Amino acid sequence: MISLCNIRWRFRVFAENFDLSYIVERDWDTLREKLNGKMHVYCGTMDNFYLNNAVYMFEARVNALVAAEDGAAGKEVRVRNTISSIPPFHVPWSMENDDLPSQAQDKQKGTSPQKRCLFTQAFSFEVDYGERAEHCWNGDQENGNHISRLRYNTMYLDKMMARIAQSSPDGADTTSWRY
Repeated sequence: MISLCNIRWRFRVFAENFDLSYIVERDWDTLREKLNGKMHVYCGTMDNFYLNNAVYMFEARVNALVAAEDGAAGKEVRVRNTISSIPPFHVPWSMENDDLPSQAQDKQKGTSPQKRCLFTQAFSFEVDYGERAEHCWNGDQENGNHISRLRYNTMYLDKMMARIAQSSPDGADTTSWRY
């Protein structure tokens, strides 16, 4: 028989070792610099295993960490696309009405968010939701998984090249390898 104490212990072990949201919050002081500009999370809003709910909570938790550290100076920037939208049960990171990423405000403006990025002076990350997309959705708003999974390497080359150019040391050759 499993006791309540044993369940709590198992949950604590799981959280310490496998819960990315918990680990990022626990080790935020050391991970912030390491994760800056490197977190790109893609999730379908109709994930077969309901993992989209975990992505909403992860996004809210990271936004809260950044906002708390920056004194709520984080400013949300939305890249608009009519293909996708954030579901109404999305967990907001700010309780001020101006910052709520709700569908009602987007409908008033006549737009629909595709990609949500948090940009502050010292931290940025990207979360992209695919409207009605299933598990293993990869951020391709144009094609379904049956096509886009065949071209992963070409989908992310632009982001990889931009990251290499941005983080390369001064004087490094960042042009000879571009075609």
